[in-house]
Amino acid sequence: MTELKQLLAYAAHAPCGRRLRLDPSLARGLSYYTGPIFEVQVPDLAGSLGGGGRYDELIGMFLKQPLPAVGFSLGLERILVVMAERRMFPDLSASAQIMVLRLEESTTDEALRVAAELRKAGITTELYPNVDKLGKQFQYAETRSVKLAVLRPPPLIPG
Repeated sequence: MTELKQLLAYAAHAPCGRRLRLDPSLARGLSYYTGPIFEVQVPDLAGSLGGGGRYDELIGMFLKQPLPAVGFSLGLERILVVMAERRMFPDLSASAQIMVLRLEESTTDEALRVAAELRKAGITTELYPNVDKLGKQFQYAETRSVKLAVLRPPPLIPG
């Protein structure tokens, strides 16, 4: 009981503290747990998104020495269901406002920086995935219905 009180006191000062709920009826089906167990739940969803707990002796069985441990697993399919129901996925079919193009690898760093700045400004931006011929990049931008393309030409080599 002392450990549980200490755990709850620590959690009270953490971001999860206001959402933490003690449920003495919670049980996990695996016998190797040696301490607190936990689950992540979402309102309006039966079951949990993930769970785990303390299992000090499990890893030690294989190492032949005691080792304290905590483990956790997530239910990816359940997370995807919740995200879909709450419309948390971006609309990938919508075209970007701007496409950043690249002619040489030497311009990739700057292209990434420009794309990041445009996105930070709230402008939907797509970066052409490869260094390629300019015509091919414009053609791709057209198939994606992008209205504006930006390009920083590679530096000219004097000679």
